[in-house]
Amino acid sequence: MYPLRCVSWECRLTGRESILSVFAVLLQKSRMIPICVDVTTVVWYNGKEIAASAENAQELQKQKTADHGYPLPKKGRIMGWMDEIKAEFVKTFIRDDRYKVFLTGFENTILITLVSIVVGMVFGIAIAMLRYGFVQIKKRKPVTPAKKIGYVLYFIIDKILAFYVAVVRGVPLVVQLLIMAFVIMAGFPNKIVVCCIAMGLNSAAYVSEVVRGGINSVDAGQMEAGRSLGVGAFDTILYIILPQAFKSALPALCNEGIAVLKETSIVGYIAVVDLTRASDLVRSRTMSPMMPLLFIAAVYFACVMILSFGVSILERRLKQGDRG
Repeated sequence: MYPLRCVSWECRLTGRESILSVFAVLLQKSRMIPICVDVTTVVWYNGKEIAASAENAQELQKQKTADHGYPLPKKGRIMGWMDEIKAEFVKTFIRDDRYKVFLTGFENTILITLVSIVVGMVFGIAIAMLRYGFVQIKKRKPVTPAKKIGYVLYFIIDKILAFYVAVVRGVPLVVQLLIMAFVIMAGFPNKIVVCCIAMGLNSAAYVSEVVRGGINSVDAGQMEAGRSLGVGAFDTILYIILPQAFKSALPALCNEGIAVLKETSIVGYIAVVDLTRASDLVRSRTMSPMMPLLFIAAVYFACVMILSFGVSILERRLKQGDRG
């Protein structure tokens, strides 16, 4: 309630109407309709003397508007909510061109997501193929010294990759991002590149396990058939095993892409302006959290729905070759 202090009353009404008019002026609140009555009332609003009469009720409304930075509702509760939402929208996006902050955050979010997914897919598939190749080598005992040396090298690489996957899956992503930004790549000027590398390597560990599970789901006879036709082990995995594994692992890969998109919300820890960081910057200026947070939630949801829709189209295309 605004600090209204009565100084003097000169009522032109008498009896019950005069009493009601006086109480109407005393009980008006900041978010209610300014009540205009036929009474000349001298009041104080924020140290300024204002006559609360029908003629200058608009002056009081303008004064409240100037103090709060947005127009107060004028027509009922529903209109009040609409006016307040409109004022929040103007304050969050229009004033001081704050929409540009959200545009920058959206561009950085999409860029980091796409690059991280590409890096994760490339390294993840490579890790899965190497580990699956070592499993195939173990099935055949090395005879010659050269094969024994190759077996030892494969064994060392497999253990290193298994340790890498275990560390990435066991350490929180935000900690990995901080280590990459302030320890491994300390002083690197472009923090977006740091984010892409950190999140791409994190995604690669999960993609490798997804692809490896998809490869294991393929019948073992596929490898034997390829080798019996004279196709090398690497080419058999790449051209025969991997396409079938990708088809079965596609839903899990889609979930990983969605997870990468949502995990970009932590890059603000190293001062990269993404969508979440943009909302924090705007909230620090407007002191109003509702509109920025609801907006970025809607943007994240829309991006996830678009990604899911694209994957569903790809799944339908891949199922066209299945036998009924």
